[in-house]
Amino acid sequence: MARLAKCVYCNIQFDREKEAFEQVSERRYAHKSCFDKVEASKSQLEKDYEALERYIKDLFDIQVLNATITKQIKTFRENFDLTYTGILSTLKWWTEIKKEKMEDKNYGIAIVPYIYDQAKNYYHNIWKANQINESLDLANYKPKIEVVNIPPPRVRSGSPKLMEFWKERE
Repeated sequence: MARLAKCVYCNIQFDREKEAFEQVSERRYAHKSCFDKVEASKSQLEKDYEALERYIKDLFDIQVLNATITKQIKTFRENFDLTYTGILSTLKWWTEIKKEKMEDKNYGIAIVPYIYDQAKNYYHNIWKANQINESLDLANYKPKIEVVNIPPPRVRSGSPKLMEFWKERE
């Protein structure tokens, strides 16, 4: 049975069983070649926004971003000079690394400006560690061996002195 679909970009019908295709949205499809052309023509800013949008949709288990979240993203970009990638990294740090929950979608992603610097420091420290590790020659690396001598525990002879309260009264 033919599964006909209309390409979102060129509006030509095609059979999904016979041609390569990409699913653009839940019920929309495109030729693989049309989809690749559109993806190649997108700017990095658009790609970053789409990645952020996909992550937030998965995070809150929603189909479409609500007005609150959209306004928050716009405000973060304009007032706080945060990037889409920065917002995405902050949300990933907060939910995946810190294991904090973002349960209420009514508040959206309002926490981002408060934790942005902490996430930025985390990723910066990872970057610095990677830079240092790249300069090391791990093939010829031999760790320093440091021998630590711990003396054996001493056995105390006799019983410990106990306080004798009855002798204080005398």
